[in-house]
Parts: sequence; structure tokens; C-alpha cells
Amino acid sequence: GLVAAAVSTLNLSASQDEEAVNWDQEFDILIVGSGLSANVAGIVAAEGGLSVALLEKMSRTGGNSVISQLDFACVGSEQQEKAGIKDSIELFVKDLNKAGKGFNYIEQSYRIAQNSKRAYEFVKARGVQYAEKLKHLGGHSVARSLETVGGGGACVQALNSHFESKGGETLKRVKVDEIVLDKNGAAIGLRVREEYKFDKNLADDDAQNVSGEVKFYKAKKAVIFASGGFSADKAFKAAQNPRLALASTPSNPGATAGALKAMIKAGAMPVQLSLGRYSFGIPTEDLIFAIAVDGKNSKRFMNEDGDRQTLSDNILENMQKNESDMFPTIIFDTTGFASSHDPKRLQKFIETGKMKKFESLDEL
Repeated sequence: GLVAAAVSTLNLSASQDEEAVNWDQEFDILIVGSGLSANVAGIVAAEGGLSVALLEKMSRTGGNSVISQLDFACVGSEQQEKAGIKDSIELFVKDLNKAGKGFNYIEQSYRIAQNSKRAYEFVKARGVQYAEKLKHLGGHSVARSLETVGGGGACVQALNSHFESKGGETLKRVKVDEIVLDKNGAAIGLRVREEYKFDKNLADDDAQNVSGEVKFYKAKKAVIFASGGFSADKAFKAAQNPRLALASTPSNPGATAGALKAMIKAGAMPVQLSLGRYSFGIPTEDLIFAIAVDGKNSKRFMNEDGDRQTLSDNILENMQKNESDMFPTIIFDTTGFASSHDPKRLQKFIETGKMKKFESLDEL
């Protein structure tokens, strides 16, 4: 989601006295990140006539958004109306808070639900395409999830093209190292490195990588952080929740805690970082048609019917007990495979080798 850093008053070093800074570039708005949230924020600013730049440290744009299917939960879409599905903002909020197990900020849950149709119509009007079919995904009382045609890659590409057509700039290989604050503690710009080259072989890219040339970018109106992924940062993950360190990540390798650390240094207060969102190789809704056996003893160890967070925690707890870093294996029989909510997707997994097919139990 979009994270706007609220910064408190800090003492500035002399090098960061705003009058002493020689700005290399100036924009009205600087946005850190280049995924879904960054592009939406950029479009709003650019359509409002402001000069705006998205800053992306990697050589490719899109961050984690491009590797997500980006199914979109929406109340009151035309797909729901055509299907005659009765839904409401209150029901969506109830579902969100049930899945959130009481950790949700209720007013933010309402913001998501109340703005879901507006957000859907906003991105659709700017080139993002959605399938006609609705999905009834786990945790939702009714079918309300829209399938993004082409997934996150197509979605971000469409939005970024629109953003640039309105005069916005996307700057790649620009690493944000520090938020520049004025004497009152307001964010007025960023210290960055241009021509930065991410190095996946370093144990800690944020601390060890010295590539790139230092520059100062001024933000005349606002600095927006639409970044903050940290799933590729093992040390940071372990500090939030030791169990998280067991989880591997399919995320963008650049999802380190660098942006978060820059925000924290400037006085921003992160919340609930230990509640990581887990990803599964298959849709969690399909686990009820399978059994999960642990990687070490090949024993079934949990009830497969549950929400993503519960299932993830059970898996990691089992790995901790086994003192093993082996993930469980999910086993379907023919009936379970055919019962899944998207058998074509699972069939593709067989074709690409993600899933293996066995003709008998002995062979398995």
C-alpha cells in the first residue's frame, strides 16, 4: 500500500542544512517506488499538473507488483451487479477484520472498502483490464475479487504508460539513501545515488553497496514513499519476528529494508511489520482439497482449512519444531485436483514442472 512518511523534527547536520544543499534536480513531488501504489500516486499528481518523478532503485520498474496476479477485491463492480451478488461496504469490512484477527485499524478498513469501486474505476479508465468472471477468494463472504488481465505486469505497464503520457518521469537505478529535512523536520527532498547497481550477491546491499553517484533531489510539495517491502532482507525479517526468517520469498530481490530504514531515521513510525503477508505456490483456497505433509518426516501435521496467516504460522511452527528448513509438500488426488477453483492454473504448474504428477501411491 501507499505509505506517506510522517516525519518529526530532527536536528540537521550542517551538510543537510537546506540552504547549504545544492539541489541537482527539482520536482513538485518525489515518489519512492514504481509499483501499483507509486504509479497511482504519480498519475494523480501528474494529472493535477505537477512535476513528478518515480524513483526506482532497480533496473526494472514495478517492484513486487509485477510478480503478483493483483486480484482486486471490489464492492459494487459491474461484474457483481451482473451476477446479482449482494454485497456491502459493511460486509467487506467485517471480512477484512475477521481475517485481520483484530489487528486492523477499523477506519483504514473502511477507507479500503469505501474506495474500492472508485479505485477500480480509476485504474480501469487508465488502461488496466479486468476479466468478466468474478473470483470468490478465501476470507471473502461473497465473490468480489476481480481478475486483472495479464496480472501485475500488464497492470503496472498500463499505469506507467499513462503516467508518462501525462508528463511524469520514471527514473531507474536511483537509490534513496536519506530524506532531507528542513529545520522544522519537514521532508523537503532526498539524497539519492544515480546509476546505482543492485548487487544480489552482497549479504546486505543497503549497507555494503557503494555504487552510484550522490545527488540531491528537491521536492517542492511532497515526498511520498510507495515502497517498503522487506521480505528479501533476512536480518530485518528476523528482527521483526524470528519465525519470519524461516520463510523464503518469491519477491523482487530488491525488497530490502532500505526505504523503511530511511523513513525510520527521519522519524516515521512503522506498525505491525511482524505480520508479514505470506505467499503460497498455490492458491490457499485450494489447500482444503489437498493434504500438507512436512518436509522432514512426511507426516500430515495440520488442518489445511484456514486463512493464509494461520496456515503460514502452522507451517513455520512445524519447521521450527523439526529444526528443519524443508517446506511441506502439498498432495492432491485426482478428485481434489479437479475440485480446485482454477484447475487450469494447476495444470499449468504440472506443465512447467512446479507440480509433479504420479500415477500411483507407490510411485509418489
